[in-house]
Amino acid sequence: YYAMAAAGRISKNFNSVPAGAALLWSGCSQWGHAAIATGETSADGTPIMITTSSRGIREMSTKQFGCGMPTGWGKL
Repeated sequence: YYAMAAAGRISKNFNSVPAGAALLWSGCSQWGHAAIATGETSADGTPIMITTSSRGIREMSTKQFGCGMPTGWGKL
């Protein structure tokens, strides 16, 4: 996240996150967290992502993840 932010490659506009974009959390844990956007949104308008969890690889909305909204996102 910090390297992409320093390079001006982070967006905080979650209205249209493209498929394949990295969703990034800087404060979710001591290491942060990254997930991949599907390009779709949930019924409440939050981005849907593919991420790892304690239950393996899952598809869920960013709201379901439990760390709040991502700090930002960037195209890889």
